[in-house]
Amino acid sequence: MARSRRNRAPGLVHHVVNRANRRKIMFHKPGDYTAFLDVLGEAVARYGMRLVAFCVMRNHWHLVLWPDDSTSISAFMHWLTSTHVRRYHAHYELTGTGHLYQARYRNDVCEDDRGVLAVMRYVEGNPLAAGLVTQAQDYEWSSLRLRIDGDEGHLLSEPPVLLPTNWTTFVNENTPRRRPDHPCEGSSPPPELLGG
Repeated sequence: MARSRRNRAPGLVHHVVNRANRRKIMFHKPGDYTAFLDVLGEAVARYGMRLVAFCVMRNHWHLVLWPDDSTSISAFMHWLTSTHVRRYHAHYELTGTGHLYQARYRNDVCEDDRGVLAVMRYVEGNPLAAGLVTQAQDYEWSSLRLRIDGDEGHLLSEPPVLLPTNWTTFVNENTPRRRPDHPCEGSSPPPELLGG
C-alpha cells in the first residue's frame, strides 16, 4: 500500500526529524556532516523549500522547514533522504546492506509564532543540551553557527517570526542541559512547544 503524502499545513512551520537505523552513528567524520549539508542545500534549491533552522547530530538531524503552498514536504524529504542514502552507501561501500534511517521522518507542525521560536531554540540548542559544547553557537553543524557567521541566504531563509536581537543568548540561557549520563538522542520537543 502506498504511503499517504504528508502535505498537511502548507504555509506553517514544520519540525522534521530523522535518525539513523538502530540509533547508530550516521555521521562519523566532518566530511559526513558536510556531505549531508551539501545534499540539504541541493534539496532546498531544487524544491524552493525555506529552511529556517537545522542541527545535524551524530545519529539524527532536525530541520525546521517553512514550505509555501506550492512546496511539497513529502517530495522534498523523499529527495533529500533518498539522495543522502544513495551517496552515503556509495561512499562507505554499503550498497545493498540495509537501511540508513530507522523509519520515515517525523513531522510536527508549529501552530503559532511562540511554537516556531520554541522549536528553533530547541533545534539550535540541541548540541548544548546534549553536552557537546558549552555554548550553542560553537557547534559547527547547526544553523545557529551559520546565523552568526553570516549565511547570506545560501542555505537559510528568514524565519516567519522576528528573532530577538539577543537570539544567541536566548538559546544558551533557555536550553535545558541533560544529565551527563543521559544519552544525546533527543528528537522532538514536547508538544506544548509546538503551540498545540
